[in-house]
Amino acid sequence: MARDEVARLRYLQWEDTFHHVKPYTLYMDVPEGFPSQNYKVDWEEPETIHDVRGYESEYSLDDHGFAYYKHHFELDGFDRETLERDYLPQVEAFLMNTVPNVTEVKMYTWRLRSSDPVVRNKLPDGVINLSDPSHHLAPATAVHVDQSVDGAVRRVYNHVGDRAETLLRTRVQLINVWRPLRFPIEDYPLAVADGSTVNPDDLIAADYVRTTYEGENLLPLYNKNCRWHYMSNQTPDDVLLFKSYDSREQSKAKCCPHVSFRPKIIPDVPKPRESIEVKAIVFCSE
Repeated sequence: MARDEVARLRYLQWEDTFHHVKPYTLYMDVPEGFPSQNYKVDWEEPETIHDVRGYESEYSLDDHGFAYYKHHFELDGFDRETLERDYLPQVEAFLMNTVPNVTEVKMYTWRLRSSDPVVRNKLPDGVINLSDPSHHLAPATAVHVDQSVDGAVRRVYNHVGDRAETLLRTRVQLINVWRPLRFPIEDYPLAVADGSTVNPDDLIAADYVRTTYEGENLLPLYNKNCRWHYMSNQTPDDVLLFKSYDSREQSKAKCCPHVSFRPKIIPDVPKPRESIEVKAIVFCSE
C-alpha cells in the first residue's frame, strides 16, 4: 500500500546579491575568514511526497526525470576495489539494457552514503577524502540537481576528451543510478521531483569547487507547484534512475531535483540508511 509523506525540505534562500555574485561552495581549505559557501538553505513549507510503491510503471525518465526498476546486482563486498571491479560493470550493462537507444555509457563517479555517524567516522585518519568515493558521506539534505547545462557539457569534455564535440551532437543524458546498499530504507529515503513540474526559472546555477575539479550544479528555489515522490521501504533491488541533464528538446523533464528527508513514520530504532550512487553520461542515438 502506498504511503505518502508530508515533510519540509531545505531549499536555497534567494538573495539579491546573486544578480552579480554567483552562489558557490568550496570543498577545500580556505584562508581564515573567507567563506567556503556564500549562500544559505532553509526549511520551506510542508510538502506532500507521494509514494510510488505500486505505481512505479507510471513514471519515466523522459516524462518525469526519474524511473524505478526491479533489478538484482551481484555484490560480494563493499570495499572500493570490489565495487569498481564487480559493481560498476554491472551498472554499465544495466544502463545499456534499460535506457532506450543507448550507444555508449561513460561512468564518471560513484559514492557511498550512510546516515550512521559511526560508519562515516570509520576512517584511518578520521578525515573524509572527497576524492575517495568509498568514504561514506551523510545523506544530502538540501534540494539540488547535480549538474547544470554548462556543468553537464563540462563533464562530457572532461570525460570523453577529443570525442566530445561529436558526441554532443547526439542525445546526451546524465543519469544517476541510486539504490540501498544492504537493507530496505527505513530512514532518510530519497525524494525526487517530477521534472515536468519544475519551473526552469527556479533553478539557480552554483559553482562547486574541489581540489581536482570545478563544476556547476543547480540549487532550486521553493515552488509549491513542484510535485515530489519517493518509494517507501525501497530495497536494494528497487533501482532508482534519475537525471540531472537531458539534451533532447522534446523531453518533458530535463532534470530531477532530489533530496533526502526524514519520514514521519519510522521504527523506534530505524536501520541507518546505506546507499550507493553511480553517476553516468549516457549517449543515445535519439
